[in-house]
Amino acid sequence: MSTPAIWSLIKWYLDMHKAMQHLCSCLRECPEYGKAIPVQAVGVELYNIVPPQRQEWTEEAVKAMTDCLLISEEKQFLAFVKESGDPPQVELYDPNTNTLAYDSALTNNSISFSNV
Repeated sequence: MSTPAIWSLIKWYLDMHKAMQHLCSCLRECPEYGKAIPVQAVGVELYNIVPPQRQEWTEEAVKAMTDCLLISEEKQFLAFVKESGDPPQVELYDPNTNTLAYDSALTNNSISFSNV
């Protein structure tokens, strides 16, 4: 992904249970020394989500989650840290609908909440 595309996509930043929205026009291009830092990611687990009937992950359940979360490279989610730890546990939300990103997998019982 090119640098200009990155700046046009960024709208939210996350800080342990807090999010603030900023206009893209407020963002500035990263200086060259910042661009030299390798891309980094943090591994997370979905908070309170288990396979159907608390069994093993089935091919159907994995496909349902894939359909929800791997829609396209351009799809963005909001991640809310519910429990810090190693790895942190997060809930993912669709910023356009303010619903869980995997709501359709919950609705069709492909996955379930662990506290139900």
